[in-house]
Parts: sequence; C-alpha cells; structure tokens
Amino acid sequence: MNELTLPGVGPGIEAGMIAAVAATVFITGAMKGVLGLGLTTGSIVVFSILYGVESALSLLIAPTIATNIWQGTTGGHGRELLGRFGIGIAAIVPGVWAGSLVVGGPHTDNAERVLGAVLVLYAFSAIARREGHYEPKREEMMTALAGALNGLVTGATGILVIPMIPYIERIKLERDALVQMMAMVFCTSALALAITLAHHQRYDPQLRNLSLWAIAPALPGVMVGEWIRKRMSAERFRKWFMVALGGVGAKLAVLG
Repeated sequence: MNELTLPGVGPGIEAGMIAAVAATVFITGAMKGVLGLGLTTGSIVVFSILYGVESALSLLIAPTIATNIWQGTTGGHGRELLGRFGIGIAAIVPGVWAGSLVVGGPHTDNAERVLGAVLVLYAFSAIARREGHYEPKREEMMTALAGALNGLVTGATGILVIPMIPYIERIKLERDALVQMMAMVFCTSALALAITLAHHQRYDPQLRNLSLWAIAPALPGVMVGEWIRKRMSAERFRKWFMVALGGVGAKLAVLG
C-alpha cells in the first residue's frame, strides 16, 4: 500500500489515512461553519471507529485549535463573554487533566462505550431542548461546575461539548455570541488536552504532525459551512446532524 511522504509524517502512515483524515475534517469543518460545532464531535466519531479513541485525540487537536481560533476571534463579544463565563472556561483545564487519567488507565477498554454514551446524551439533550430564555440561579457557580465537568468529559473521551455547550445554549445567547463562546470553550479544551497528552507521553508525534497538516482542509471546510449557513436553516441542519450523531453514539455505546 502507498505511504505518505508529507514532511514530519514519515513511514508507516498510509495514503488512505491522509485521505480519510482530510475528507473527515473538511466535512466536519463545514458542519462547524454552519452550526458553530461539529468538527471535533464528528471527527472523534470517525477517527475512533477507524483508528481508536487515543489516536483520534491526537488527530483532531490541531484542526480543532485552528478553526476555533478562526471563529473565536470574530463576533465582537469576546470581552463580554470572558467577563460572564471566564470562570467556566478556566475550570475546563483542571477538568481535562483529571479526565485524561481515564484514557490509557484501567478503563481504556470501555473508552469507546463511554464516548458513545456521551454522544447519545448530547444528541438527545440537543434535540429535546425547549425554547425559552434560561437564567440559572447562582450562574457563576453553575458555569464553573459546567466547565469542570466539560473538562472531565474532554479528557476522558475527546468530546468537547458536554455539558458546557448545552448549558450555554439554554441561556440563549445571541447567535454570533454563541458561536464565539463555543469556539472559546473548544479552543481551551483542545489546548489543555494537547498539553495533557504530551505530559503523559500519549501524543503520537506522527499523528500530531498529520493533525497539523489536517488544518489545510479543515479551514476551507469551515468557510464553506459559513457560506452555507447564510443560505439555509441552520436549525434544520442541526437536528439532522444530531440524529445521525446519536445513531453513531448508540452503536459505539452498545458494540464499542
């Protein structure tokens, strides 16, 4: 079989793998462009099925950080969001560290089932979400708790959205602010995950470099998605995406 010759990616990586990674991050990047999320969640599903959970974590980090820097620096709500939700974003970091102890530890054999259960939970909560403004009591404490739990789930499974994103979706931020807030959460989570994996020596150098190359198809995917978002109902697209995500999650939860 053919092998990749990309600088830094070295022998042992087949051409089919680079094609699969490029196609996946382009498609999921387009989802992110439409919805504000989807690249990491969709990619972790595909990469976990093809290469296993731990390899998936190494592959998705660079395109996740790059695309969320892209979206996180636009929208004009950065200062407001950091003032309101900064404590939750900060709480993600120690949560990721704690959650990462699951990966490679005694629960490694169950990692894909845990991932599947998280995906089903997220898809169900997103589809069943009720309309209306939500003002949580003790918002600062709730935000910190959501951030810490989000970090735990990220460190254990690579999923960056549970429960922080459903929490801020319920608060009903203005759409541009919501997309920007998602980007801040995802970027912080991915950076913390990268540092944690490197510390535990579970950050495969070849997969890390392939992840860097994956930025190239991911960013155009986001741009395509943003173009589509202006021309279609994002809510309809989002519901179909969640249904598909829940189906894949159920498969992982039951069969691994």
